[in-house]
Amino acid sequence: MALKKEIKTSEARILVLLSQVSDLNKYARAITSKLDIDYSYGLGILGRMVEKGWLKKIRSTKYAVYETTRIGKDLLSKAKKVI
Repeated sequence: MALKKEIKTSEARILVLLSQVSDLNKYARAITSKLDIDYSYGLGILGRMVEKGWLKKIRSTKYAVYETTRIGKDLLSKAKKVI
């Protein structure tokens, strides 16, 4: 089950950030710039988090917006401890 898996620091930072920012800042470029990580590395992390079911990718007009799923919201308290 996903709740028993380890959360990496970068994944924890993304989960916490998504819980704190508005909808306008939930696209990949804004997430990577806010966390000061490389864009291509950040896309890989976001993709793995979508595969795990922690995030869902919503296509808006021009950008893909990322939202936390129920599993991601359950992992939020664990993510805060990792950071």
